[in-house]
Amino acid sequence: MPGSSFSLGISRDGAALATALDNFVKAYNNTTGMVSTLGRYDAATDTAAPLQGDAALRGFGASLRTAAGAAYGAGELQTLSQLGVELQADGKLAFDRSKFLELEAAQPAQVVGLLGGEQGLAASVTRLTQGYAGSEGVIDSRKESLESRLKRVANDRVALDRRLEVVEARLRRQ
Repeated sequence: MPGSSFSLGISRDGAALATALDNFVKAYNNTTGMVSTLGRYDAATDTAAPLQGDAALRGFGASLRTAAGAAYGAGELQTLSQLGVELQADGKLAFDRSKFLELEAAQPAQVVGLLGGEQGLAASVTRLTQGYAGSEGVIDSRKESLESRLKRVANDRVALDRRLEVVEARLRRQ
């Protein structure tokens, strides 16, 4: 209404940022678990997983681990471990929410610098995943290559069938 006054408060929401980082940690752990499962070999049963030995899968896993341990931004806070995200012995990440919230309250610009922006964690992980799963990424290229190989194999089978028919016909005439 005209002539009425109101107040508007704007504040940071460290809890929402902590939840987003916790979700990242969970997604990271799920992804590294999937990479491990798809690439493992079980010596007890002499069974290889579907992508055991696959270079692209190993490369993705290594790149993801590198991203989790890399330095981001130009400020005092540059690593996830400084924010309370620690790499465990099993390769998974653990998140100390209270440590993060303390740092976020004391150094909000530094936290945002590490997580956001063009050189932050979010942008880096986005580039990494797009390089593998995006259009024209490693997976897309691999799929096209495999489809091309399947088409060549199918054509080779047709050609072989024709040659066998010719040989069979020649042998029957003898």
